Amino acid sequence: ATDNITIFVYARAVIIIPPQDLAVAVRENVTFTCTASGHRTPDIMWYQIGERSVILLSRVAEVIVNDTVTSSLFITDVMEDDFGDYYCMASNEFSVVRANFTLYEAVVPGAPVNLVVTSTGSRSATVSWQEG
Repeated sequence: ATDNITIFVYARAVIIIPPQDLAVAVRENVTFTCTASGHRTPDIMWYQIGERSVILLSRVAEVIVNDTVTSSLFITDVMEDDFGDYYCMASNEFSVVRANFTLYEAVVPGAPVNLVVTSTGSRSATVSWQEG
């Protein structure tokens, strides 16, 4: 008689590709991606850190392949209160891990004022100005 034994190997949740810090201007769109693996497949949740951490559910899409999950957080029409610190949290029955990232405001300089050509040469010019 032959007995069969089934062995299950479980693995802790690990974030293998964390979201990266990004800088965008107001009214732009931005996407953050967090990829985690483990067995059982981890769940990924997104949080914005503030006076109270806010769970972001409505702007998320996920793709699961084998024991790896890639979750994307979409922020459309970025507003002032979207800037700041965030984290994605991956969890399964064996561990909880998180990766922090920041959405920065990209500062667009104003048009130059008081533009002055201070010297010229046959192939060059020196220009100075003040930021508008």
